[in-house]
Amino acid sequence: MSRRAFSLTVVAAAFALSLVACSPIDTDGAQRVTVEPSRAAPAPSASADVATPAPDGDCGGLAVTVSAGRDLRLRGDCPQVTVSGTEVEIDLRGAVVGELLIDGDRHDVEAGDVTDLRVSGQDNDIEASAVGSLDIAGDRNEIDVRGDVGPVMVNGNDNEVDAAALGAVTDSGDRNVIAVDR
Repeated sequence: MSRRAFSLTVVAAAFALSLVACSPIDTDGAQRVTVEPSRAAPAPSASADVATPAPDGDCGGLAVTVSAGRDLRLRGDCPQVTVSGTEVEIDLRGAVVGELLIDGDRHDVEAGDVTDLRVSGQDNDIEASAVGSLDIAGDRNEIDVRGDVGPVMVNGNDNEVDAAALGAVTDSGDRNVIAVDR
């Protein structure tokens, strides 16, 4: 293969890969907003036509994803909040949260009432007023709920869950402390 043919092949491959990165994402009709600190104004998915929440913003009834070491305060109707990456601090006390998904390590989350809380990762610290259901898959997570927690499922080790009342508990790990505060 000549040097010119090789160069054209590399350019064509790079162009094809760049087109793949620009393909719209099917969100099954759900609108989503992604908040990432690496860009000044993150782009929502192709189906969303909304503003991105500011560091002190309103979810506006949209699913929100926060990642990569950012401090953020959200309020309003937040049907789904996903926290990923490492060391995100997020205040959701002024938000109505349907599903709170914590994925990653060393996040610090404060929330009001949460319908469903799923934690996968290590060393996360989560405080909430009440949680409808709790699912933990990770180690050394600390969940402190001032009110009631519905069903609890723990798959991991050295986790701590404290609540005013607990639903059915399934503990499939070692050294987990799941307790009712008195």
